Amino acid sequence: MKTNPSYSNLVAQWQLPSPIQQVSLPSSLWGALTHLWIKRDDLIHPIISGNKARKLLHELPRVEESAACGVMSMGGNYSNFLHALAYAAQQLECKAVGIIRGPEPKAWGATLKDLKAFNMECRFVNREAFKQMRTQADYAAELASKENLLWIPEGGSTEAAIEGVIESVGELSIEPDYIFVALGTGTTALGIAQGVRLRSWNTQVIAVAPLKGAQQIEESIAAKASQCGFSVPSNLTIEHRFCGKGFGRIEPDLIERMSHYQTCLGIPLEPVYAVKTLDALSFYGINQLIPNRAEVLYWHTGGIQGARSINSG
Repeated sequence: MKTNPSYSNLVAQWQLPSPIQQVSLPSSLWGALTHLWIKRDDLIHPIISGNKARKLLHELPRVEESAACGVMSMGGNYSNFLHALAYAAQQLECKAVGIIRGPEPKAWGATLKDLKAFNMECRFVNREAFKQMRTQADYAAELASKENLLWIPEGGSTEAAIEGVIESVGELSIEPDYIFVALGTGTTALGIAQGVRLRSWNTQVIAVAPLKGAQQIEESIAAKASQCGFSVPSNLTIEHRFCGKGFGRIEPDLIERMSHYQTCLGIPLEPVYAVKTLDALSFYGINQLIPNRAEVLYWHTGGIQGARSINSG
């Protein structure tokens, strides 16, 4: 693919560094915590927001510089990463193919409609085929290569993505005692923890898993770290206790908590990742698992596709 100025034009639209703000907290919801810092990566860009922008910051130049005619990646019906990637590919004027888990729904939801509007070709595959592409990186890359496409793993989990996240820690104007962040593929949590370690901070990074039975993610994170030439930082803790009824299960009580958190913090949220991360933060505060005067930061990783799933098919 020939390099063109579209990448620079796209990134020029991003708000980097992203803002960091402080909010006061009611003791009834947060216990000993009286204030909270929020890293507003959700404000980087209205579509390529949060950790999606961090991941694509160094990935998009690789796409432009390659001989490929476009990109291929994978995800679910409400994938935040596919949504961001489809838009980015459209801006770069290159082909995009999204491998979607499960059968094609009779009625497309808002996210899938956007993927189509962004000119991403959506291919629906059964869960067995999806799992094979998820677990066999060489197999997936070969499939993409046959179509002259560059393979980007699910969620944008690449070395280039981790590099972008590591760099983002340098934007913090404070040295937090704790950072709470949602856990997806583990790329963002690993990058933040490594960024903290490289600055010799004492910050503890609490990554909250939204998926039941996600203990295997720790093996995946260790593999990612090894590929990047470092070990998993000892300051990283994977918190598995707040997955609720499972990934993507949008129950009424979850929506109620989302509304409550949004009112309290004054920021837009989604139910799949953000609410469960804030559930963990609230639990730590109420149960005094965090010292009274600790500096705590919630890293908002953006992405609203989970929220859009509430009212769309």
